[in-house]
Amino acid sequence: MGISKTLLGNRTLLREINRNQILNISRETRKLSHRDLTKLTGLSKATVTHILKEIMDEGFLHVIGPGESKLGRKPTLLQFNYDVRHVLSVMFFADKVQLAIVNLDGDIKDRLELKTTDNESLHSVIKNFSVNAKKLLFKNNISINDVLGVGASFEGVVDGNNGLLILCTRSGWKDVPVKKMIEDELNLDTTIISDAAAMALGEYKYGVGKDHAHIVCFDIDFGIGTVELQNGRLCRGSHNMAGEIGHTTIMQNDCQCKCGKTGCLETMASGWAIIEKIRSELKNGVKSIISDQVESPITSVAIRAIFEAAHKEDKLALEVINEAGLYLGMALAGVINYADPELVIMTGCVTHESDGMLLDLVRQYSLKYMIGSSLRTLEIREGTLLDDAALIGNATSVYDEAFRMPVSY
Repeated sequence: MGISKTLLGNRTLLREINRNQILNISRETRKLSHRDLTKLTGLSKATVTHILKEIMDEGFLHVIGPGESKLGRKPTLLQFNYDVRHVLSVMFFADKVQLAIVNLDGDIKDRLELKTTDNESLHSVIKNFSVNAKKLLFKNNISINDVLGVGASFEGVVDGNNGLLILCTRSGWKDVPVKKMIEDELNLDTTIISDAAAMALGEYKYGVGKDHAHIVCFDIDFGIGTVELQNGRLCRGSHNMAGEIGHTTIMQNDCQCKCGKTGCLETMASGWAIIEKIRSELKNGVKSIISDQVESPITSVAIRAIFEAAHKEDKLALEVINEAGLYLGMALAGVINYADPELVIMTGCVTHESDGMLLDLVRQYSLKYMIGSSLRTLEIREGTLLDDAALIGNATSVYDEAFRMPVSY
């Protein structure tokens, strides 16, 4: 489709489109020449020259030397400077905050972890984050003026478009305008997404999801969530709450979920459900080799103890994990039947602490319950970025917003 007359008449908007097109191509291509940019953008040589001068003056591109040429003058090669700006990436959990400085290529330059106290207000948590974010920037000699923005993710139900944390079941935080709170503290543009969406973006851009157009991320942590991406774009749903599969009723029973309903998938197969079932059985006198670390308040530590016992053929651990794998596989089969992705990426501490066991179970059961499994070229793989996936994904959400094309045509 051609560019509308209205768009042609708005020179400022057209210039922004051209600028962001050149920035995005330069970021993705890494090394290229003026000639390459003219060819790839379809813009005139004069327009490319003008925009190049501007973004080179800002430090986004720099000359690295002559390129190759079979005939005539060698082109001057330009390279994108991924350290010219940085992103503050932050993950808010009920018990901790993880903060990192990330450059424009997903490289984590520095990080720190802050503990939160029981019943601490989210306002206090965000205030503490902002103080420490400024300290981390100072430590790394980065001016806040050189920060592209803040990418923040939260565990729970998030409305990213309106900047709201709708519900975090672990902490009880509910209907909090987190985007405004962070922007008021740091005076930086902020993107808000769920922790599952952050992991999905990180894996899509820099992890196992590279070179896949349509993916589903299946996040199994303290809770359970799914995220669908098509060509790198989050499928948010009409109310910005897509993917809350953990709160889908999977059984008619009296198991009370932290969301207030009963029979949710999270009550059967989430990290906290697995841990609570094991603890309950142990208190009832069931014999097991599961270590005392199962009593740890840290989900990943307790889950690791359970899977270590399962790998040693512990009966209790195997029974609980197999049941969780069954429900997860059934739920994932439903997602696959509906969304028909080319790749499913399993993430979250329960996945990563299982040393491949959960991945194998979910593959087995999802293949059993999905439709047309023999006809699909679907892959189900574990994420490769592990704990860094969400931090990198938060930064990716900032890149996407900062360098996005201002209109579609």
